[in-house]
Amino acid sequence: MRIVCFNGKTLGPRYYLAEESSHTPQEVDGLFTDLEPLEVELVLHGFREDHRKYYVRQRILNEKRGGALGKWRSLGCVAHPSRDDLEFLERTSVPDVELAVEAPAEGTLRLRFTMEPNELRSIVIL
Repeated sequence: MRIVCFNGKTLGPRYYLAEESSHTPQEVDGLFTDLEPLEVELVLHGFREDHRKYYVRQRILNEKRGGALGKWRSLGCVAHPSRDDLEFLERTSVPDVELAVEAPAEGTLRLRFTMEPNELRSIVIL
């Protein structure tokens, strides 16, 4: 089973009132109407009731966990990054991975997590 979740945030009026590509990386957060995290609870039914355990693998991409914009900000948003800077961004801008083993109760598996603003999360249950 595969599930994809996205905590997409809506761009506010500041984005639309400025010229295209005129925002600095430091201003990006101020372009959204809100940056609230999202509490998610998925209740999945139809699992076997034979005490089998399932692997739940989550790939998480947000500003703090694998996002390229956050990494670029940590480099000072240099306009012309060096080869070392580019290699650093390439190596570190990958989704974070969490793996858990879960046992459904009475055929139901509950997953609870918090999603950061503009986070993309892929969940695979094996």
